[in-house]
Amino acid sequence: MALADHPDINQETKLRVQLLGHKLGYRNRAEQQKQFATNLEKHLPERFGFMLIGRKLQDEDRVAFLHALTVVSAQNGIRLEISALEPNKNSSELEDHVLTYAKGVDGLLLSGLVEHELLNKLRTAGVPYVVLGHSIEDPYETAVENEQLVLFDNIKMGRLATNYLLSLGHKRIGFICETIVKGLCNDLWLTGYKIAHIDKGLVPDPELIHVAGKVFAGGATAARAVHALANHPTAYVIPDARTACSFMQEMRANGIKIGPRDIVIGCVPEMEKRYDIEDYPVLIEDYDMMAKVAVRHLIELCTKPMPCRTEIAIPFVAKNFS
Repeated sequence: MALADHPDINQETKLRVQLLGHKLGYRNRAEQQKQFATNLEKHLPERFGFMLIGRKLQDEDRVAFLHALTVVSAQNGIRLEISALEPNKNSSELEDHVLTYAKGVDGLLLSGLVEHELLNKLRTAGVPYVVLGHSIEDPYETAVENEQLVLFDNIKMGRLATNYLLSLGHKRIGFICETIVKGLCNDLWLTGYKIAHIDKGLVPDPELIHVAGKVFAGGATAARAVHALANHPTAYVIPDARTACSFMQEMRANGIKIGPRDIVIGCVPEMEKRYDIEDYPVLIEDYDMMAKVAVRHLIELCTKPMPCRTEIAIPFVAKNFS
């Protein structure tokens, strides 16, 4: 109501809300309708679909990203439809569902467990799309022609995290995550972790790598696995703030405090304060920047398809590395 300049809202409240709205990128309805009309007149896309595959929308990381994506879409006069497919469909059903969904939008933003076969079918159907992150890697499949990716360099993040801990003198560095899917975030962090060891002439010890095998498993199982080792790790690389926080809590409950020089954590800005890790070394994924780049790239793809594979890497932020 304040953004719409409603007469029942006092001027001071209107000003505060409008300033906050401007900061967050919101527009009032009249401005949005004007942008939608401009897009229609210029034959620009009007409606995008966000499809999360094999994951839950309620995951806190995705809630933060969806907020950024919604704001950026509105700023560009795009109506954003949000949908999710949990992993209970077979590949054929999933592909049919996505292709049907794509008929009602001008372009797709895909996230989660995105397979090459789906991308090939979207390309054949002429559906503009952008994958947010990586697609699942399958060594037995051919490459996807014209694959469009907007992502973070997770290998570099894992490598930087591990190199930092090695530089502090740690030799037994644990790697902890919930799940590994070939070619996706945690797998690429793990690749960077291994490369950093090899760069220093070290062989990564498999017993220091703990994968819970279950989403939302947290860090408690990892803490128990660490306690069972005869020779504990002295430091840890953990790509996810939620897992890192529960792991540190469990370790603390068992009398082991993990300090800022003993761990590097991957996170998004909102998670630093929520999990009280503001003093720890963190590698932060900039979701606002990713949303801006992804939406702009998809708009371009709707008007001028790319003739080749495109991979756009979004910068990440390293904090408290000293």
